[in-house]
Amino acid sequence: MSTPLAADERAALGIQPPPQRHHGSNLDERVVAMAKALDLDANQQSELRHVLEQQRAQIVKVWSETTIPAVNRVGATQAIGEQTADRIRALLDDEQKRKYSAPRQPRAAASRVGERSVEDWMDASRRALPKSVER
Repeated sequence: MSTPLAADERAALGIQPPPQRHHGSNLDERVVAMAKALDLDANQQSELRHVLEQQRAQIVKVWSETTIPAVNRVGATQAIGEQTADRIRALLDDEQKRKYSAPRQPRAAASRVGERSVEDWMDASRRALPKSVER
């Protein structure tokens, strides 16, 4: 197992860090896109921004909280997303709700026809390993 390179070592080797994402602009893009798609007024846009900022704060908290097992973080993130969608629907009039509320696809792996599961991928990976590497 190798240790990660320090910033000065990466710079000496000419390795550039990945570009930093500007989360604020991503939020702005989401608000603009939803405002356009749903024909939101200024008040709705302001409320939408507030809801999305709260969603972001909740997700950051979940993923930075070391007491939450990693396996539970995905489910918590999905629950936050569903709560956020409900809060957004509460901001909308009936016509906007029809535009926003597309039928949800089931999340169960069994309902995903043609998609491979993580178990399928792991099995294929194990078969590809040389016998000397397997446990």
